[in-house]
Amino acid sequence: MNLTNLYRLDLSSNNITVDAGTSITFPCLAILDLSSCELKNFPCLLTNVKNLSCLDISNNKIRGQIPKWFSNMRCDALRFLNLSYNSLKGI
Repeated sequence: MNLTNLYRLDLSSNNITVDAGTSITFPCLAILDLSSCELKNFPCLLTNVKNLSCLDISNNKIRGQIPKWFSNMRCDALRFLNLSYNSLKGI
């Protein structure tokens, strides 16, 4: 399956596991909704996203500090970010 033109991905309200070793790239992805997915970590696929304008990873089980790679993510288009209802302690 070729998803190079995928613009929006909504997997919210699913019990998914994102493998830290997975190197998935979506070069055109602008909207990513992973709310209520039982995530325990920040999805590593975010390290390869460049055009993200909307990211919702709220209502998961992410704990601890926001990873350094996340705060250094080059995403000039980001306009909406929802990290609520996790157990985050800062950067």
